[in-house]
Amino acid sequence: MSRKHWRTKRGWTLAVLSLVLVAGLLAAACGDDDDATAEPENFSGQTLTLITHDSFSISEETIEAFEAQYDVSVALLPTGDALASLNRAILTKGNPEGDLLFGVDNAFFVRGLREDLFVEYESPELANVDQRFIFDDSGHITPIDYGYVL
Repeated sequence: MSRKHWRTKRGWTLAVLSLVLVAGLLAAACGDDDDATAEPENFSGQTLTLITHDSFSISEETIEAFEAQYDVSVALLPTGDALASLNRAILTKGNPEGDLLFGVDNAFFVRGLREDLFVEYESPELANVDQRFIFDDSGHITPIDYGYVL
């Protein structure tokens, strides 16, 4: 995906939405296991690590805007293709390398669900997503984009 794509209004929204998930998932991952409804913590000043596939692309401007808005630093951790990223996240789930896994596709997400890799999160933007792209209604996967891969 080109950098130009992320400069569009839709691209900006998707990029920010995906990064906003970092805060929600980190809060769930770091929260008290006995209280799944605990309020998110303040992550000001912390580094949020986004595990991605190697072809993930986002502009520096988008990352900087997110960092400024939430007073955090974002670190990208590319870990191979989508399957390699998922496998690595599964193997390290007891001691996660990151706060969010970005790039799980409709062919592999079931494996992550079976491994109890994802925490439940329902984005307020989910109502704007075409229902044909919602492959999981448990709230563990949030679709943010689609494309055809040959």
